Order: sequence, then C-alpha cells, then structure tokens
Amino acid sequence: MTKKIIVTRFDAADYLDSEEMIAEYLAAALEDDNPDVFLSALGDVDKARNPH
Repeated sequence: MTKKIIVTRFDAADYLDSEEMIAEYLAAALEDDNPDVFLSALGDVDKARNPH
C-alpha cells in the first residue's frame, strides 16, 4: 500500500504575521551576500502586509 504525499507551495508571506517576525526575516535576508535575496524578502513582506 502506497501513501499519497500532498505537497503545497511554500509562501513565506503566510508566516510574516507580526512586525517582529518581519524584522527578523529582513535581518536574515540582509545577511546573504546576494542582494536579490533581500529584494525577494521585501516582496514577501509586501505580500504579507497587502494580500492580493
């Protein structure tokens, strides 16, 4: 018998539910040498604050 695994798309914006969480998320993104990581994080924050 095989078990069916259900996979859903991860969206960081779903977990950015407080200003403290957003600040920690952005701080972690700033630690990466790739500036695109921070830009992507800003997009996640925007989506969390302004759900479409």
